Amino acid sequence: MDRPEIFENELRIDTDYSPENIHEYILSFKDFIEEKDISVALKKMNRIRILCAVREGLQGVYALNQKIEKILAKECSADFDPSSEFYHNRPIMITRNDYLLELSNGDVGITRHIQENGHTGAYAFFEGDTAGCVKRVPTALLPDHETVFAMTIHKSQGSEFDQVVVVLPDNNPYGLLSRELFYTAITRAKSKVLVQSSESSLKDCFEKSVRRSSGIMERLSNLEKLNY
Repeated sequence: MDRPEIFENELRIDTDYSPENIHEYILSFKDFIEEKDISVALKKMNRIRILCAVREGLQGVYALNQKIEKILAKECSADFDPSSEFYHNRPIMITRNDYLLELSNGDVGITRHIQENGHTGAYAFFEGDTAGCVKRVPTALLPDHETVFAMTIHKSQGSEFDQVVVVLPDNNPYGLLSRELFYTAITRAKSKVLVQSSESSLKDCFEKSVRRSSGIMERLSNLEKLNY
């Protein structure tokens, strides 16, 4: 049975958690790692994101960030070595507001090592308020933050990426999976979405009702009928 065109973006569903399927998306991060211009690198980094429903476990944010770091360490040049906290080309997300540094919870940046006047310093770079403007902050001054190759679906609300990988847990801890969560995740992408999930977790998403309208229920009901 052919899959109906439910969403404008390309949607693929992988119920086997295939390493090969997610690998091609992970390699897309090389674009920002190999980009020398930091303002361009910041834009390239935000073209793709891995979105998780949970933080813990094999399909959680922490495990996936570590997995991605290991893959990129093998695939990239010497510009990527995640053996230290503020390694060169580490993508980070601020998790606590710092009004003195004008950094807000949810701000995303890249740490890089810059050589100036014979000394090398570690800095975090963020997009500024005006086009092409970049804000530089010494890593020693950063407020609470975390690595952000992968992030939670909750944290992604309001963001938009070219490509998204949605990774759902192979069970439904605390009954958190719902159509709302699923819809929020896949609509973060402008073009391509890969969903990795067990069939039981997808079923839980479809069976838990949503309260909003605008055709969401009908769209997800159609998706439920697909052959995986």
